[in-house]
Amino acid sequence: MFKNFNLAKISYVFIPTITIIVVFLLVPFIFIPFWQKIGNLNKDIAEGNDRYNQMVSKEKKLKEISATEERGKLVKVTVALPSNKDIPSLIVGVKRMVQESGMSLESMQLNVGQVSASSTAMVMSGSSFDFKVTLKGSLEQLQGFLNKAQSAKRVFIVKSFDGTSGNTSDNLLTVTLSMSAPYESLPESMGDASLPLPQNNSALDKVFSKVEKLVNYTLPVNPSQTGKDNPFE
Repeated sequence: MFKNFNLAKISYVFIPTITIIVVFLLVPFIFIPFWQKIGNLNKDIAEGNDRYNQMVSKEKKLKEISATEERGKLVKVTVALPSNKDIPSLIVGVKRMVQESGMSLESMQLNVGQVSASSTAMVMSGSSFDFKVTLKGSLEQLQGFLNKAQSAKRVFIVKSFDGTSGNTSDNLLTVTLSMSAPYESLPESMGDASLPLPQNNSALDKVFSKVEKLVNYTLPVNPSQTGKDNPFE
């Protein structure tokens, strides 16, 4: 029965068939992951090209911005909202407003160790430095001081006040004002370099324009050395 069995003829058909079947079985395990890698690589290249184009566009826009102008805006804004308590210039500013309003400064209490969260709309994420001032003067002079506090570049917030009138003929008032001066630290990071530049904001332009018109009472105070280097000399 097997004498006429031709193994060569069967191999001629069987081996290619098995080979084709094996190839089809290996395709999902070899070729599909390879194609997926190629697809992911093409996607990464496309995203890289998009980021590159964004960076080129951002660089072009940055070169069009005047560093001097932006630095000037930052200086003006930090006068209104400094990056720290800046207590010396704060004291100078309050004294100037008191003097120009005609009132007398009876006392000034600084809560140096106290920091409170700000609740104003201008500095929702910042902090404020609380202090109290006791002033003496007429009602018109008190109104003048409040107007100056409102028109000062440094933001002052009058939280509460308590006033009493004297028994003298001049009808002077003694008023204790609880005030706060907001401040907020400058950002330590400018954000992701790949992010687009913020668009021009008309609200910010209005803020800059308003700050320019306000009066700068809190002039910077340069610390100077006082006393002797050696107290035993």
